[in-house]
Amino acid sequence: MTLDPQYENLIGQVTSVLAGEEAEGKDFSVLFRMLAGTDAAANTGFYVTDLDGDGTPELFFGENYPESSSTIFYDMYTLADGELVHVFDGWDRSRYYLCENGGIAHEGSSSAFESSTGYYYFTNGELKLMQALVYNSRINPEKPWYLSTSSENEPGAGDQPLDESEALYIAASYPYKLVELDPFIK
Repeated sequence: MTLDPQYENLIGQVTSVLAGEEAEGKDFSVLFRMLAGTDAAANTGFYVTDLDGDGTPELFFGENYPESSSTIFYDMYTLADGELVHVFDGWDRSRYYLCENGGIAHEGSSSAFESSTGYYYFTNGELKLMQALVYNSRINPEKPWYLSTSSENEPGAGDQPLDESEALYIAASYPYKLVELDPFIK
């Protein structure tokens, strides 16, 4: 597959940063600068797929841990009217995963007391929330799980409280995918 020159430019920038060189632009996750010169840099790479089937391939930057059964993604790009669009930007506490059902999961955490996993589909160049599991033990230590269809942040008035088993059941319906990354460093 021939890549768009804008995608090739971004891949070159990340490759340069991981090799310890400066790169122009730097419109990608700060995590790649943190991995520069480390052994973990060898686990990083990119993945190209037409996620929404519109004929325009999307570009993902991510990482595969040797012991993992899924790929963590930190950046996603698409092209809209020939222009590069940075769909998401992740880091250690904000990771994205491709799901087996074609969706995208976003795991975020602000503390041991607050976290969430939002489940999205990608259409028209944007992520659209399907539902989110929100964990907030500061609000209700006895029943900290909520199901939301409006936000993956704070639970709202209309969000449904869940038992942990219900939350785990919903999470299991979005299994994460392991993909083969093209490595930045060969």
